[in-house]
Amino acid sequence: IALLAEARQLEHFSFRVVAAPPPAIDWRANGGKNYVTGIRDQKTCGSCVAHATCAAIEARINIEEGKPGRDLNLSEANLFNCGGGSCANGWNFVPALKYASKPGLGLEKDQPYNPASSVCKPIKKVYKLRSYSAASTTVARKQALSSRGPVIAGLSVFEDFTYYKSGVYRHVAGDFLGYHAVCVVGYSDKNQCWIVKN
Repeated sequence: IALLAEARQLEHFSFRVVAAPPPAIDWRANGGKNYVTGIRDQKTCGSCVAHATCAAIEARINIEEGKPGRDLNLSEANLFNCGGGSCANGWNFVPALKYASKPGLGLEKDQPYNPASSVCKPIKKVYKLRSYSAASTTVARKQALSSRGPVIAGLSVFEDFTYYKSGVYRHVAGDFLGYHAVCVVGYSDKNQCWIVKN
């Protein structure tokens, strides 16, 4: 009887079938169009979280607005300095995403990036995140990337990463140095890699 009662309760649930992610996606060449903005240089400041966050949001805006090729440039400096980042200590994803949600993000031209400056300058906010969430599995990350666009991620950095030039990076030698935020713009199952904007 208990099993029958449980089965009846399940009738009220609705299940959604989620399609498997495609074997590859690259937002630099999606349907022959590039939605990823240009590379920005964080220089000697630990502002990688702000750079990765702005990079992902810039690409998502280009995708949502249907504007491939546009080099939208959000202010990493405003996000980082007003949101509580520190060049010496770095920052974290959640505070960056909270600040991008409220009060929002302004443009680079209104507060240009300067790694030596930590001034929070009030600027006009032109974009706000509606929401954000964490993807805890590889499949969920691929689904987010393929259906909505680039995401932010933390990369474990080892000494040999400092010598990286091109191709697929695989850790071979050297000690663990720490974590680095990157914008993931795609992946390839064939090459067993994530494609990152660093």
